[in-house]
Amino acid sequence: MTNLTSPNGSSPEYQQVQAELTALFTERLNAEVPSETTDLFETGILDSQTFVELLLHIEQKFNTQILIDQFEIENFRSIDRIANLILQQNKFGKLIASLPDWRNGSTSEKENTTALQRRVRYHFS
Repeated sequence: MTNLTSPNGSSPEYQQVQAELTALFTERLNAEVPSETTDLFETGILDSQTFVELLLHIEQKFNTQILIDQFEIENFRSIDRIANLILQQNKFGKLIASLPDWRNGSTSEKENTTALQRRVRYHFS
């Protein structure tokens, strides 16, 4: 059994998402995951059917959608990696929501693009 970790680690928000994912596996997918770093595919906990179910539950539970460029099996190999992905998606969603709406005429599209680039560099550096 392979253990896989992601860089996010020990923030309270991260630990909460990790705990909620563990509960999701137990309560919704009827699967006991030995640890947050257990390889979910290698152990057979996730297969094609449970993977689709997992995606639906993630979208409902965490009110987030997985972007197509994040849709890589490696991002879903362990609870640890899934928690990291959810937090990244939520950060990006909050970042976009915090930007002024250029369509209302308050700022130009170019100004919004520049602001977005600065915020993305700040939040993801």
